Amino acid sequence: MSSNSYEKPDFWSRKAFAEGYAARSVYKLKERDEKVGFIKKNYTVLDLGAAPGSWTVFLLRSMNGSGKVVSCDLNPLAKDVKSDNLKFIQGDLNLPEIREKIKACGPYDLVVCDAAPLTTGNRMVDTARSEGL
Repeated sequence: MSSNSYEKPDFWSRKAFAEGYAARSVYKLKERDEKVGFIKKNYTVLDLGAAPGSWTVFLLRSMNGSGKVVSCDLNPLAKDVKSDNLKFIQGDLNLPEIREKIKACGPYDLVVCDAAPLTTGNRMVDTARSEGL
């Protein structure tokens, strides 16, 4: 038996990888879009907290080659996340220079965010970072 539950991918992780997504978190976005239908063709969408890129890929696929996705994260997107309709900005979205780059690519029809702060394991520090984000 695995000593850590992250050592062996679960059903959702295996499904995501099989469908070409880097992470299982894509199903949160997919479920919301199926219920509400907020992703439209020709939209310009801002994806904050984008790495490794599952939401970005889902957005690009949902718009079927139309529109544009601007993604931002501290970490790079997975190597296979590429499109002529994608602009990736690597950096801290709280920094003024990063915000200016994001703003320059707009205006946006939709903003999605799955950003999370870097955690330390210290509840006080992690709570403060979550609130700050």
